[in-house]
Amino acid sequence: MKNVYEFGLKALCPVDGTLDEYEFSIEAPHTIEAEKIAAFIAASAERKVFQEDLTMDCINELGATRAISTGWHSGIKVRSEAP
Repeated sequence: MKNVYEFGLKALCPVDGTLDEYEFSIEAPHTIEAEKIAAFIAASAERKVFQEDLTMDCINELGATRAISTGWHSGIKVRSEAP
């Protein structure tokens, strides 16, 4: 079985402190509780973090086997995939 979870989140840009918005799609062969994802989203809102690091955090903190994020930075669309 493959479970796919899609969500948006906001985090602070570590370069200029602006609030960036991201769209995520993560996959796992097991259940990831919605409450765990919600807590991850809430914690990210206060962090200064790069999109690439947030994408890896989905693997490390949520237990996803694949994570894809999309965001805009200075007019440039960035798509990060892990692993």
